[in-house]
Amino acid sequence: MTLIGYDRVSSVGQTLDVQLDKLQRCDKIFQEKISRVSDKRPQLQA
Repeated sequence: MTLIGYDRVSSVGQTLDVQLDKLQRCDKIFQEKISRVSDKRPQLQA
């Protein structure tokens, strides 16, 4: 089974590092740095 992870932060000052650490077992990880007010999340759609 393929594990897929989604990693997103919404502020410029935040980093993806903590979430990436928790997603280590995933085979594929989609990442985004995008504001929560935006409804467009291309990586989530992928």
